[in-house]
Amino acid sequence: MVSVRVTIKESSELDEPTLEHILDLGQGCLDCLHDLEALIRKYESVGSRARRAWDRMGWEKEKIADIRQRVISNTSLLSSFNISLTR
Repeated sequence: MVSVRVTIKESSELDEPTLEHILDLGQGCLDCLHDLEALIRKYESVGSRARRAWDRMGWEKEKIADIRQRVISNTSLLSSFNISLTR
């Protein structure tokens, strides 16, 4: 994220608060993706022959619901930010 921060600050005409806002949004997206990746890795070992076990576990429904909500939230925040930039 450090290289992204430097690149954005060097090549952008945005003011400092706006830069910080977009970097915070990006960090939120990155955190969500890391959590999703960790969950996927946790269940990779289940294998395709154990489909029933996979279904029984239910992918830790609370965790999936949390990550899904965070994806929706991050998408909405990025969309709102984009709209505010184009106005």
